[in-house]
Amino acid sequence: MAWSDYNLAMTSPVRQRAAIVIADAAGFAQSILADEAGTGDRFKELADEIFKPLLKQYRGRLIGDQGGAFLMTFTSAVAAVNFTIDVQRTLPVHQSQWPENQRLRFRIGVNLGDIIVEGDQAHGAGVDITSQMQKLAEPGGLVISKGIFDQAHRRLDHVAFEDLGPQGGENTSDPTTAYRILLDTSVVRDPAGVRSWFSGRRIAFVVFMAIILGAAALWKLQPWR
Repeated sequence: MAWSDYNLAMTSPVRQRAAIVIADAAGFAQSILADEAGTGDRFKELADEIFKPLLKQYRGRLIGDQGGAFLMTFTSAVAAVNFTIDVQRTLPVHQSQWPENQRLRFRIGVNLGDIIVEGDQAHGAGVDITSQMQKLAEPGGLVISKGIFDQAHRRLDHVAFEDLGPQGGENTSDPTTAYRILLDTSVVRDPAGVRSWFSGRRIAFVVFMAIILGAAALWKLQPWR
């Protein structure tokens, strides 16, 4: 998707550093070819009943919402990630009564970077990297960049992360490490590749308690007692 296709109704360049989210409906072009009116109606329904209410809840901003995708910004990395998690968990419930071939599954990418909104264009290195993260995501999945991970992971104990390693792209000068968010850790096939920060904190607590108990035992063995 080319974000220059968006009519953003702005006349002067606006640059900001933000948590950028791109959510793209997988197979949207094929769905449009099969049923243009129905697909458009379903996309609008998801926009009005899921994306926009959750955007308001997490204080995000909708930049564009056409062509089967949403471009959004947030001032908080944590809010951006929690928004995407809620979206991916709500979409299947909302569409549960729809025929399987009419359901829209979104691939979502999140990145921390610069975005420039100018006239009918939204661009910048931050948007390019966000698009790269989105393309790494599976339908129904989430992928975030290292910048988002560094700011948000300590406050996201309810999910786990899979390190996908450095990712490069033709529009990015330096590779950035990507992390897949695992909403359902029961399906993880390679535990060695997963970083669960809840588990990490639990291990740290166990180590701390072991040190305390060891110190207490040494105190009891002191000859002057």
